Amino acid sequence: LLHSAARAGNVAHTAYLLKKFADSDAADNKNDHAVHVAVQNGKHDVVKLLLACSTDSKAKAADGRNLLQLASEKDERMHEIVKYF
Repeated sequence: LLHSAARAGNVAHTAYLLKKFADSDAADNKNDHAVHVAVQNGKHDVVKLLLACSTDSKAKAADGRNLLQLASEKDERMHEIVKYF
């Protein structure tokens, strides 16, 4: 559910799931974390929320890229959001 909310960019649903029970560092069946899914789909506000909730910013995506690499490939704003984590 968390990955679906992140993919959709639904900040309210993502926050609800995190508050109630979701593990922000859980990987999906492809081994991507919710923050990777949000970055790859350009969901800036969800990325900010997940990083503020102490998601593991050092975790690698399923394809081996780190968060900064994913963000750099998306857009400048995304790069600015993740570069200090």
